[in-house]
Amino acid sequence: MDRIFFVIALTFFSLGSAQAIPGPFSRYYESVPIEKAHQTSGYATEEALNPSKIKVLVWNIFRAKKELWDEEFQRFGEDKNLFLIQEFFQSPRFLETINSFSMVRWDLGLTYLYRQLDGAGTGNMVGSSTEPSLVLIKHSSCHEPVLQTPKAMAISKYPLLGREEELLVISIHAINFTRNKCFQDHIQQALDEIIKHQGPVLLAGDFNTHHRARTDYLMKAISKVGLRPVKFIDGHLRMKFGNHFLDHSFVRGLDVKHARVFGDAMGSDHKPMVLEVSVL
Repeated sequence: MDRIFFVIALTFFSLGSAQAIPGPFSRYYESVPIEKAHQTSGYATEEALNPSKIKVLVWNIFRAKKELWDEEFQRFGEDKNLFLIQEFFQSPRFLETINSFSMVRWDLGLTYLYRQLDGAGTGNMVGSSTEPSLVLIKHSSCHEPVLQTPKAMAISKYPLLGREEELLVISIHAINFTRNKCFQDHIQQALDEIIKHQGPVLLAGDFNTHHRARTDYLMKAISKVGLRPVKFIDGHLRMKFGNHFLDHSFVRGLDVKHARVFGDAMGSDHKPMVLEVSVL
């Protein structure tokens, strides 16, 4: 997260609302309506995830603009079954990199387009080596000030080999620069899906929990639906604003075999979170 932009946005945060208001940057950015937000790329080759071993990459990739991003994405994405990726940007470099994963399907949730960059979009996405049985893209009900754009949540379900239940996966990039009510409403979108689901759950991403009120609300909310936070090796190296971590992973009905944050990664301002889980 760009801290300078954060300070600027805070001066306008009272503008965050459920309705996008044309602003000074509308000539550069165009919000994507929710009915056009879902795009797909690539093809998965597996019919179901192996419930005894599911490898996951969770990463805010900072619009794939850092020099080492593509090299590190290849490194951390190797042999992963699931990808929960925030802040993608459809640059040629990004598209070439994800398309190099020949056996992965990508479900992209667009939030806005760059008018002066051939309409390239940005947002939040999931990827998987298994074809999903369901994919939903949801936009936050509020819009962030300045750009007047929403944040996206990518919700997907995957069959599990030899199991009747499915794995619910939610990649979130939480609304920022707004009042707490907007943040709570965005988290509630995820909770509504989790409450309806009877099987295992993985909820992860950039929650923008940049102060205590947001963090406290999040931790209480996830506990009410049976989720627990993942404890990472080198978890203290996750992205922070002040003393508050922004990136989190939560599970229900999953055993975390291994979880690590790679603090030496330089391909984004956030650090990649890598997990291996199995279904209980």
